[in-house]
This record gives sequence, structure tokens and C-alpha cells, in this order.
Amino acid sequence: MKKLKVAARFIDTTSEKVGKVASFALLAMLGIGFGEVLLRYVFSKPTSWAWEVNGQLLCFIVSLGAAYSLQQGFFINVDIFYRRFPLRLKAYADIFTLILTLIFCGVLLWQGAVLWMRSLSILEVSNSAFASPLYPIKFFVPVAAFLVILQAIVKFTRQRAALKNAGKDD
Repeated sequence: MKKLKVAARFIDTTSEKVGKVASFALLAMLGIGFGEVLLRYVFSKPTSWAWEVNGQLLCFIVSLGAAYSLQQGFFINVDIFYRRFPLRLKAYADIFTLILTLIFCGVLLWQGAVLWMRSLSILEVSNSAFASPLYPIKFFVPVAAFLVILQAIVKFTRQRAALKNAGKDD
């Protein structure tokens, strides 16, 4: 049991650190956007790369922020119904949600890895004039799916323990 708690803390810490790294990418995205607007409208010298890089940074932020969002409880719940469920129905709803999450993220992990490996094997670049590499960004799709799977398992385990403890009080 102690090893499971250590593993859960490690997964939580990893989700938090990865989420914070993703938040710093938001600052880079804002800086690039501000710089592009300044260059374009003040100096009439637009860049060919700013919006493409910002799009890739957005993919990075969304991908790596997913596990952090799950850990922090930022995802939307239909709590108006769930809160009224008896403990047994809550348990079934949690199991169903976990199964759907694991299936979705499992497919995302599998297919994301396939697409990333294909992209890496040909050193894929974008079709723009800037021709930025796409394989580094595609790498984060399976990584993000794996982190969400781990965080979902931790969250489910904690919810089960909380429901068991709540059942003892009734």
C-alpha cells in the first residue's frame, strides 16, 4: 500500500511539473504574438514563422496541460446528477468514466505513437515557407495520453477510497 501511495505522489508531482512547464510555454506564446503584432503593424516587417510556432506551442500547452488539469479537477463534471447518486451508483459511474478515459487515451497513445514515429522517420516538416519540424510536437501526443492514463488511474483510486470511507460513515 505504501508503494502505491509513493507512486501516486510521483504521478501527481510529474503532472504538476509538466503542467507548469506548459504554462511557461504560454508566456512564450504571448511574447511571440506580441512581437509579431509589433513587427507587423509598427515596423511593417511581419515574420513567416510566428503564427506557426504559436500554433505548435498551443498544441504543446494543450497536450501537456491535460494531466495537470485532470489532477487539479479542472475538467467539467455533471455534478448536479453525480452528487445525488447513491454510493453504489457513484462507484459504477466512476468505473464507466475510467474505462472510457482509458480506452480513449489508450487509442490516442497507440495512434499518436504511430504518427509520431512515421513523422520522425521522414523528418516531417510543415508545408509553410518556414517549414518547421512537426515530429517534436507530435511526440507530445502519446506522452500526454500516457500521463493522462496514469493520472486517471490515480484519481480513480482516490475516489474509490473516498467513497469507501464515506460508506463506512453512513
